[in-house]
Amino acid sequence: MIYLGNRSLADAKETLALYQRRMKERVAAGEPLYLEIVPRVGWRLQASCRHPKWPYTTDALGNRSSAPDEYAAASACRVAIAGNSYVHCDEVPDHETWVWLLQQYLGRDFRIHNLGVTGYSTDQSFLRLEEFAQTEPVEMALLTVTSTDIYRNLNMCRAFILNDFEVPLYKPRFVVCGGAIELKAPPAVTLDTLCDCLDDPEILAELRAHDVFFPTAGRQLSQIMRRFRVPLRDVWQRNFAEGVEMTERICEQFIGWCRERRIAPVLLLLPVYWGAFPAGREFDLIRSRFESRVTVIDAREVFTDERLRLPRSALAHRFNHFTAEVSAWLASYIGDRIRRAVARPVEAA
Repeated sequence: MIYLGNRSLADAKETLALYQRRMKERVAAGEPLYLEIVPRVGWRLQASCRHPKWPYTTDALGNRSSAPDEYAAASACRVAIAGNSYVHCDEVPDHETWVWLLQQYLGRDFRIHNLGVTGYSTDQSFLRLEEFAQTEPVEMALLTVTSTDIYRNLNMCRAFILNDFEVPLYKPRFVVCGGAIELKAPPAVTLDTLCDCLDDPEILAELRAHDVFFPTAGRQLSQIMRRFRVPLRDVWQRNFAEGVEMTERICEQFIGWCRERRIAPVLLLLPVYWGAFPAGREFDLIRSRFESRVTVIDAREVFTDERLRLPRSALAHRFNHFTAEVSAWLASYIGDRIRRAVARPVEAA
């Protein structure tokens, strides 16, 4: 069968059903679920857990392990780093993640917490920081932005844009309301009820209103026409400006939240140069808006022309995540800029 359109509602249901079946099989086999479905943020890592397939572990706080046990008592400067799979560092064991190497680079004067979660967007990363800071002291918070975030920030059902290999779950998103942004919570689901939401008229209406990837007839037709070479902009081009604006609004919210709590805010621009969404001008726009007001760590500077000429296998694994060599570059670069940022006082709001 020729696939002509964007992902349909039936495709999304099939993806959710497949994910549900796989997770239930793991439960029946006595394997842990590394990700748990939760209210507000959508999903997060299980505490004190080992992934059944990949070499990942989590600590007692529900974060990717980022240091040997002897660092747990470090109390000089506690740094929380939130982001998606490029912070979680998919495809590598704990000791090869750039966050683990960052802890080693900075030493015992710092305690680094890796709040990265596979599949997250900027909104979820910010909410996870809020959640973490309710119970743990944080002196500095890094909110990470990657190119995929600007589109994920406009999405509420990941199954509308993702295939089975990622996390096809429901997520929150911020929407503009009266000049400010307010949070739209994800549907309240469990693993057992995961597939039911797309049969609920009220939930479908909410998703249709707030998810730019909801598979409407118009979006389906647009995708079909593009496949027949009708010169229409694709969904990514059409939503680029809105995605950047929403990402910037979330960053503003993050900065205000940090300053209210005397936490030093840092924006980390984390580029990827391979896969479907290589870093582009979205980073220039975000950096220009914020660099005069807060610390912005632009990790594009790590990827020199000489380094980018290396074989792709030296830079990225199969699913585009960083190798140990790239993680070492990032750890030293980000570590040096964290040290500089520590000396800066938290600016008044």
